[in-house]
Amino acid sequence: MKNASIIIVSFNGEELLKANLPSVVKAVERAGGGHEIIVVDNGSADRTEDLIKNSFPSVKLISHPYNLGFIAATNDAVIEADKEIIITLNNDIRVDENYLTPLLKHFEDDQVFAVTPKVYFSDGRSLNAGLKYGYLDKGRFWEVMETDEKKLSVSRPTLYAHGGSAAFDKEKFVALGGFDEIYAPFYQEALDLSYRAQKRGWRVIFEPSSVAYHQHRSTVNRLYTATQIDRILMRNRLLFFWSNISDISNFTAHFSYLADRLWQAVKSGDETFVSAFLLALMNLRRVINRQRARSPHWVRSDHEVLESINNA
Repeated sequence: MKNASIIIVSFNGEELLKANLPSVVKAVERAGGGHEIIVVDNGSADRTEDLIKNSFPSVKLISHPYNLGFIAATNDAVIEADKEIIITLNNDIRVDENYLTPLLKHFEDDQVFAVTPKVYFSDGRSLNAGLKYGYLDKGRFWEVMETDEKKLSVSRPTLYAHGGSAAFDKEKFVALGGFDEIYAPFYQEALDLSYRAQKRGWRVIFEPSSVAYHQHRSTVNRLYTATQIDRILMRNRLLFFWSNISDISNFTAHFSYLADRLWQAVKSGDETFVSAFLLALMNLRRVINRQRARSPHWVRSDHEVLESINNA
């Protein structure tokens, strides 16, 4: 079985690491092998560095003088990771002691790009992330999470690997350029990466035997208002569509949807959507360049990708 580098990016997350890092250490010990844990201290003002050095001596520490953000810090750490598989783990994620092995076993198949676990909210009762499907309808891209426990009990193809708890083939991750910084500071980067991988013909798998628990938005909510979060998410949904959807009929429908949505937003005074659209539009040249650079590597259409997930 291949070994993993577990990367945890943390900004002022001393208390979260105290609560959750022991579960990661335990999971690594339970799995055996030559795995490594890397904590990236992203310019924290708390005592994160002291915590790692004094309480977790087996953990590798990477320190940045300022906050690079999750995407850039993760991409940098991937380059320094020594193992064949990388796991990107949020500092507010606690993992089950059997979390690691079920993820890693799938990478014996060379066509697997990523494997994502079943993630519950911290209460352990309701699902936060796991098996997802994707649909293109009326010019929009829709994500739907599976809730049927029968379907959630077996490994299956999924739309994307959750960026805060999933495992990735390092070589493929680097070949794709890692998480795209156009989505900074957060959201949609994991969907974008997984979708690009699947258009290349690689596979993304949901593995229910691997379980994690997420204290959702414990960091984001400290740094951003609800309006700011909504604006970033709206912007990034547009950037994802423009960067990745290539079937002409879907793009035609998208322009129709966008014209109507903008008109409704202007009439109703929905400043959040209007500003999100303008922020996305500022990145249009970057998006066009991305499509041109990536499309020669795509071997599957949007329809083929989504059909392989939704009808598995």
